[in-house]
Amino acid sequence: MGIRSIRARAFNKCTAMKHLIISEGITEILDGGMVGAFQWCENLETVVLPSTLKTIGEGAFEECYKLREINLPEGLISIGIDAFFKCYELRNVILPESLTSIGDYAFGHCGSIEKLVIPDSVTQIGNRNGFIVTVITVNI
Repeated sequence: MGIRSIRARAFNKCTAMKHLIISEGITEILDGGMVGAFQWCENLETVVLPSTLKTIGEGAFEECYKLREINLPEGLISIGIDAFFKCYELRNVILPESLTSIGDYAFGHCGSIEKLVIPDSVTQIGNRNGFIVTVITVNI
């Protein structure tokens, strides 16, 4: 059967991690409450997510300051509160057509985002998402 989820705090503060590939079969990165699964991985630069992923939980990649690149797979349904909060280096964000919900501050303080594409499928965008005022191009 294998692992289906990554729990909160599972890899937080892994400061030596620069690249992350999450295996196929993982369906959710669980909510962190106060600490996300990969929070404070401050040298993390790239993340490859599996096509099976449905949920990115609260604070999952919060304060991964050097995160530049992440693929958000088709099939992803929700991005939790603070999921990418303070990912200062994140540049282009293309959200999949399957996405329906973006939590509060999901992309807050991601001041380097230059392009954000929000698909028609998104029915809920949380309050206080900094990307609304900091990006150069928003396609809705």
